[in-house]
Amino acid sequence: MSAWLVDNDCINRIIAGIEQLILNNSYEQDKLEKVINKDGWHGLGQNWQGKLGKSMFKMNLEALSQRYGKKSAKPQAWRTDEHPDGYTYKYNPRPSKNTALQRIKSTQCYLYQSGEGDVHKSKLYKYISDVEGRLMSQYINKLPEYDQARWG
Repeated sequence: MSAWLVDNDCINRIIAGIEQLILNNSYEQDKLEKVINKDGWHGLGQNWQGKLGKSMFKMNLEALSQRYGKKSAKPQAWRTDEHPDGYTYKYNPRPSKNTALQRIKSTQCYLYQSGEGDVHKSKLYKYISDVEGRLMSQYINKLPEYDQARWG
């Protein structure tokens, strides 16, 4: 298995999916708050999306560090033509290709790329894994085929 640092759009699509899940849903908001409060910030408040994205970015880097060594934990190690000085995270509320299905696929990609070492045991990883299931359920429940399927 090889792993890499996911791009901003991948993380931002997941955050867009989370925004959709927590919209007018205090239960979902409480679940998110319990995960993010361990990082030293409380409540959703202002710019929770950017803070969550940075935590996700750091978790992806930690997984890469556990897979490839400490050198990979530095954003400068992930230089590209687009990011000649190294990769950094920046929140964007309008990521490209932000469809419901793409959010699910981005979540799956993120989990795969961040599943190295013991990172998968973290609260944040487990939360994102739960988000994947809820996004899939939400998507399936809106399909006409699901609506037409027999109950029971």
